[in-house]
This record gives sequence, structure tokens and C-alpha cells, in this order.
Amino acid sequence: MAITRNPIQVLDVLSDPKACQILERTYAANNEGVEGHVIANHARLSPSGFYKLTLSLQEQNMIEKKNQKYFITFFGRAAYNAKRLLQKAVDNYHKLKVIDFLEEHQQIPGPELNKIIDICIDDYQLKDILTAKRNSGSCND
Repeated sequence: MAITRNPIQVLDVLSDPKACQILERTYAANNEGVEGHVIANHARLSPSGFYKLTLSLQEQNMIEKKNQKYFITFFGRAAYNAKRLLQKAVDNYHKLKVIDFLEEHQQIPGPELNKIIDICIDDYQLKDILTAKRNSGSCND
């Protein structure tokens, strides 16, 4: 089994909506695992499409197969949650553009901008990332 070291390869796998459906289904099954035919039916995949995508997810160590069931790995959980966070950022794109504009043009002092972020952004993870970036001034975390 390949060892994941390249985030681009992980993002490449996650760029496929059907692969994300497989990951989501195994994530939802938690520690009980899920049978392949259940995943394939849920994602509306042909047997060859299912095999190709599960193999890609296994090669990136996001899922594993044990006793004819698929399980999400801890790395898969992290990748799945990162994808969800990215989706939340995309969903809030216009709000983030306004926040960028306000910060860039220094229209509002820092503490007030943090309050605007707190009011406009519902997701606590995204909110924490935005305010941490503003408070530390570094993106090398």
C-alpha cells in the first residue's frame, strides 16, 4: 500500500465527487464498516467504477478493506473533514471577499473586523481560522 506524502495526490482523489461519496459513506459507517455493494449503490457506481475509486482511496490510505467491509482510516477522517471545511469556505466565498475588502482597505479596526467575522461566519472552524490568521499574521501554522 502506498504511503501518502503528497497533498496534491490526496486533493486529486478528493476532486472526484464519486470518491467523496464513498468517503462520506465510510465516514458515516464509522467503526461498523460498510459493504461494497452498499457504497456502490449509494454512489450509483458500476462495479468497475467502484473498484477504481476504492482502489484510489485505499492507495491514499483514506479507506481500508477488512472482512469484506470498508472502513475509513484516521487519515481518511482528516481528509474528509478538510474537504468539508474547504466546502464551507466556498459556500461563504462572498462573505470572505467582503472581509478581504474591509481588511485590505482598512475600513474597520481589527477588533471590529473580528466581530464582523464572528457575526457573518457560522462555522466555528472557519471562524477560528480567519481570526487566528488575523491575530498571528502568519499562515505557516
